[in-house]
Amino acid sequence: MTESNGASLSEIGPRTARRSWLIGISGVIIGLIVGALVSWSVVTVFATPKEGLPEESSATTEVVHGQVGSSLSVNTIGSWLNSVTATNRASGVVTTVDIEPGAEVSVGQKLYSVGLRPVVVAEGSIPAFGAMQLGDTGDHIHQLQEFLSVVGVFQGEPDGNFGPSTHTAVEAWQQQLGYPVDGVIQQGDLVWLPHVPVRVLLDSELLTPGNQVENGQGVISALANTPTFQIPLSSSQSQLAVEGTHVTISSPEGDLWEAQVSTLTPDPQNTDSLNANLVPVGDSESICKKNCAAISPDGKTILSSQIVTVPSESGLTVPSAAIRTAPDGRTFVVDPSGTEHNVSVIQTARGISLIEGVDAGLTVLVVGEDTP
Repeated sequence: MTESNGASLSEIGPRTARRSWLIGISGVIIGLIVGALVSWSVVTVFATPKEGLPEESSATTEVVHGQVGSSLSVNTIGSWLNSVTATNRASGVVTTVDIEPGAEVSVGQKLYSVGLRPVVVAEGSIPAFGAMQLGDTGDHIHQLQEFLSVVGVFQGEPDGNFGPSTHTAVEAWQQQLGYPVDGVIQQGDLVWLPHVPVRVLLDSELLTPGNQVENGQGVISALANTPTFQIPLSSSQSQLAVEGTHVTISSPEGDLWEAQVSTLTPDPQNTDSLNANLVPVGDSESICKKNCAAISPDGKTILSSQIVTVPSESGLTVPSAAIRTAPDGRTFVVDPSGTEHNVSVIQTARGISLIEGVDAGLTVLVVGEDTP
């Protein structure tokens, strides 16, 4: 019997056997080769390096004078807190505004005018509630007499009685400022502020030249003694701004203001952020000192700043990769001849170390960098 391809069954058996024998022999040979390669790779990977071989990826550098420090660039937001302390009591058309927003004002200073009649700063806790004239008595008259004393037109002792001497003083003051001289203080003539001098902010929507205002329209706000400064931080950045961390702020004029972190508080507008609240360094009353007018009184001022994570120090420096540590904890550097030089590491930042124990100009090996 024959197969359809013409081969007899007796021929198929030996041929198949020979093929199986060849496949088996080939598998053994391949297995031996693979095993040999694996054995070589294991020996190569785990073999102990021979002593005395040069460090092929070493470069050299010199010990030089420099600074070592680290900081995080952030934005500080400066702003003023303010509170409404008085209300305009004059009626008519605003004819002038005589101060800049956030200006510091003193007793007797003109703020604005309504119908060309000046509105002037006075210090007192009792707000204006009506005209003051001859024959009036009360604490508000005592307050008026103190004002007239400060501006230099009342010579007597304040007693709360609007008598002839007070009447004469009012006329003298009216003549100085250009009021009609009638001896009567109108309700809108004086803006009584609790504490003066103080920085003030006028209602920019109503107390603007050309606007018609009525008694009770337009507020006068007193600013806080100093602006506040905050740094918005992510949760990860906040780890670098613990209490007492030093911050350097660049003022709008280019001066440097020094501050430090006092507290971290949640940002009410962003649950993923924190605000680092800043305070002056040392005995300073404010971060901005005598230049606080640079902070916008009616908005936020963004200032470039640095959170000092590692205070900068000067001295001899080398790349940190040049520092080696012995099993006993000793730190040293190695010169190209292989000589070890013991050093003390003062601080490290951004891959540079400040050291002591060697001289400037010493050439040392830096391991792990490509040779230039």
